[in-house]
Amino acid sequence: MKKTLLSIFAIAGFSILASAQVEMYVDGGTTDYAGGGVFTHYATGDTEQILEIHAENHSGSDQDWFVSRTRINRPVSWVDFLCWGHQSNTFGGVCIDGATMDSDPWNMQSNQAVTVADGEYGFISAHITPSFNDPGTVIYRYYVGDVQNPFTDSMDVEVILTPLFLEVTPSLSVNVAPNPANDYVKVTADGVNDATVRIMDVLGNLILTKEIKGSKTFDISEYRNGIYFVIVESNGVKTVNRKVIIRH
Repeated sequence: MKKTLLSIFAIAGFSILASAQVEMYVDGGTTDYAGGGVFTHYATGDTEQILEIHAENHSGSDQDWFVSRTRINRPVSWVDFLCWGHQSNTFGGVCIDGATMDSDPWNMQSNQAVTVADGEYGFISAHITPSFNDPGTVIYRYYVGDVQNPFTDSMDVEVILTPLFLEVTPSLSVNVAPNPANDYVKVTADGVNDATVRIMDVLGNLILTKEIKGSKTFDISEYRNGIYFVIVESNGVKTVNRKVIIRH
């Protein structure tokens, strides 16, 4: 029993050490995705998407790392490849073409390893070209490791491609405050570049028409007490109506 417990602790300790020696960031970000974290990328179209992943060495010694990749799901029409290099390599390191990587999982040759000193990083330049023939979500898993443990650590990249026929329609969000109002009322229109604000009384009389960008404060100190309607319109979105009570 004692030997079993010692074995379990030894394995657990090795796992903690393995996961602690690698930190994985997407260039410009501060979130560590090592340990199976998921980075979500929304594709801007069916053109090549390039993501740079930094694999930082925090093991306390130099490491000879190479990378592997597997596709959790694989649309036939999507294409991907990667480059792997040291942080000092301004030319992007070694690049593997998509045909060579057409297997799951795909493992880089050990002679293509990059020596990464403690505190330095190697970078994976992931090139992914989605296709509107197969829109949706595709997940790529990138591993960093050495000869002894090729899969020391990993992170997932989730690429989302919206179908062409699903147009993203802007939505108009309107806030009118304070309500009830006394001397002024502030109208805020979020989700659009500009909007038209109309204020009408309960009899349907138009009191005011004004163009706004973002928000604007209106002087209502001369308005009579009562109920008014704030109507906000913008091109391509549904008109929003808000009721405001004026009480001096």
